[in-house]
Amino acid sequence: MFDIRAREDVPPAAPRPLALQFLSIEVMPTTAGVLSVSVSGTYLDERELEFINDEIESTRAESVEDVMLAIRRALMAAFSAEPRKEH
Repeated sequence: MFDIRAREDVPPAAPRPLALQFLSIEVMPTTAGVLSVSVSGTYLDERELEFINDEIESTRAESVEDVMLAIRRALMAAFSAEPRKEH
């Protein structure tokens, strides 16, 4: 005989974090003389089987060193957190 009743004592599995697929980094000069830095990531939601594009960081930088700091900050955020899901 098969046990077809739902087992209530088994906790549901924790949701898996979304898998980061790739990053896009854009650095553009502005008319104000500063650099615009934008970092976005594309994540795979394995439960919904869809790609989610998320802007991770968008800022202005005075120098190349500031650009590199913004990119480093964005990369650390991308690898440590899930994206915002806007549905």
